[in-house]
Amino acid sequence: MKKRRKNHTGLYIFIAIILIIAGIIAYKQAARPRYNDPKPPRAFQGGENAQIVITEFSDFECPACRSAFPLIKALTREKGDLVRFDYRNFPLISIHPFAFHAAEAFECANDQDKAWDMHDMLFENQPRLSPSDIEQMGKDLNLDMEKFNACLGSRAKAGIVNDDLKAGRKRGVDSTPTFYINDRKINNWQLLGTEIKLELKKLGISTQTPQPQKDNADEQ
Repeated sequence: MKKRRKNHTGLYIFIAIILIIAGIIAYKQAARPRYNDPKPPRAFQGGENAQIVITEFSDFECPACRSAFPLIKALTREKGDLVRFDYRNFPLISIHPFAFHAAEAFECANDQDKAWDMHDMLFENQPRLSPSDIEQMGKDLNLDMEKFNACLGSRAKAGIVNDDLKAGRKRGVDSTPTFYINDRKINNWQLLGTEIKLELKKLGISTQTPQPQKDNADEQ
C-alpha cells in the first residue's frame, strides 16, 4: 500500500511539473508582442522583370559586405531598370551576434516600405548594430515604432531569414558576400561590375563599370 502511494505521489509531482512548464510557456507566448504581419513582397531594387538578376547573400555585420555596399549602390543607380537586385539574408551568427536581429530589422522595415533605407543605415552604422542601436535607426527613419518593435519582438521575420539561410546553403554559400548573376555564382565580388557589363553586352547594351573597394569575404 505504501509503495503504491509513493508511486502516486511521484506521478502527481511529475504532472505538477509538466503543468508548471506549460504555464511558463503559455505566459511567455502571451507576453510576446502581437503583430499582424502584412507579408509584403520581398524588397528589390531595379527592374522587376529585368533579364539580369543580381542576388546577394549578405550579413549586416560582415566587413566585406560593408565594402561591397557602395559598389551595389553605384550599380543599382547606374543600371536602373536594366538589372534587378535581390538582397538575401545570410547572417553568420557564429561570429556576428547581432546579424540575425539586423536581418529581421531589414525585413520588418520592409513592412513599412523602408527596407532599403534600413539596409543602407545598417551598413553605414556598422559595427554599431545592437538592438538599442537598431531601435534608434527605426526612429531615425520615422518608422511606426509600435509596429516595428512588435515585428521584432514577435520574431515575425525569423522564418524569412531562416529560409534565406537554407536557400543559400542549398546553393553552396559559405561566406559573405556571395553574389549570383541569374544562376551563375560570381567568385570575386569585386568583379561584379565587369560581369554585369558582360551580361549587358550580350543584350547589346554598353555601360560604364563602377569601381569596387577592396576587402576579403568573411568565412563562416
